[in-house]
Amino acid sequence: MPEPVDLRFAFGLEPRRAVEYFRAKGYEITWNWEAMAAEAHARAFTVAKAMRLDVLQTIREELDRAIAAGTTLRDFQERLRPRLEALGWWGKQVMERPDGTAQLVQAGSPRRLETIYRTNLQSALMAGRYRDFWDNREARPYWMYVAVMDNRTRPAHAALNGRVFRYDDAIWESCWPPNGYNCRCRVRALSPRDMQRKGLHLSESGDSLTRWEETDPRTGEVRERVAYKGPGMERAFSPDRGFASNQGASASQPEIAIAGKALILGAGAAVALGAIQREGWAAWVSWVDEVLAAGVSRGQSRVVGYAMPAELAFAESVGARWATGAIEVDDRLIIGRKAARYADQGVALGPDEWRQLPIALLDRRAVLWDQENETFLFVLAGVGVDEAIRVAVRPGILGRRREAHDSLRSAQRVSVADLRGGLRGGRYRLVDGTL
Repeated sequence: MPEPVDLRFAFGLEPRRAVEYFRAKGYEITWNWEAMAAEAHARAFTVAKAMRLDVLQTIREELDRAIAAGTTLRDFQERLRPRLEALGWWGKQVMERPDGTAQLVQAGSPRRLETIYRTNLQSALMAGRYRDFWDNREARPYWMYVAVMDNRTRPAHAALNGRVFRYDDAIWESCWPPNGYNCRCRVRALSPRDMQRKGLHLSESGDSLTRWEETDPRTGEVRERVAYKGPGMERAFSPDRGFASNQGASASQPEIAIAGKALILGAGAAVALGAIQREGWAAWVSWVDEVLAAGVSRGQSRVVGYAMPAELAFAESVGARWATGAIEVDDRLIIGRKAARYADQGVALGPDEWRQLPIALLDRRAVLWDQENETFLFVLAGVGVDEAIRVAVRPGILGRRREAHDSLRSAQRVSVADLRGGLRGGRYRLVDGTL
């Protein structure tokens, strides 16, 4: 057996965002791993032919431990094998296919556990790295594809080694590592100074990035395939079937990357972002339920909504700026000390109000600017005639303070009369809507 690889050592300290990404995944039962759309792998955990939920949960528990603690492959195998054997998911066995026929297949084995370990840890780590790179894109806007370049590296992956593209180049939508089973490639973020100092050339995927549809002969599934062959490349680069996505950009819905693009859409952004917000509502509800069930903060955050054009323009007028335009909620607001304090005061949102928040945010009754706290106040309909829900959101860039996120600071029930009093007294300014 080759020497075990400690991926925490390879990627630095405990990968907080990798852990967050992996723990946010749901479950999906599949016969073939490739039968799931590439983007779906970012939001659901699956292992081919693990047709029982208890098997999937067991594998996921050990992967979660491996990602959070940075354990080795050997430790992962030694802990997981006896658990899978006890569940009867080990070795060659006859299983019933989804179409009702029987087939002799390989369940658990040392080699399968190695593939599961490497693929899932690499996916989680690179998803976390994407989010970190995205947050720092202004300082390091150039991203370099890096292959390991040894005798185990795929020739196609080696062909892309050293190519540099801007963070918003279309290639990163479908060619972000891992790009196949046991792919060890990664991406490095570079500053303009790095580019100049190293004499690097910036590439653009443009017409060199091609897409086509391909039917899987085993499953009959039609999948989009992607290939890139830039100037000077002897062979094209193409992710393996099932890997043509960016799991960091697809991991949650709605997604920050989409919001970043929508910031330049102008008035049309409101309609586009509203549609995205509705599409992501089910994922948001699932996450809220997980937070409430856990009962304690796990350091997770999710996008609940977006800044609309009027709010973007107003921020600029007062010397503020949205970092991404995607409003993130920390789970501590739902289950932490602030939530407990609001509950004691009788102004906390209930579970259903948290679940409905993305939809409620689409119908802002009014938007105020709190000049004292430098936050937007989104006023939403409350239960009573004189009651409203007040959601406070702080743009990421305020004077010298530059944060990577646009964060939701609080959500509580308030009196409409109090809000009107703040307007009359000059603390609040009306940005949009009426009170």
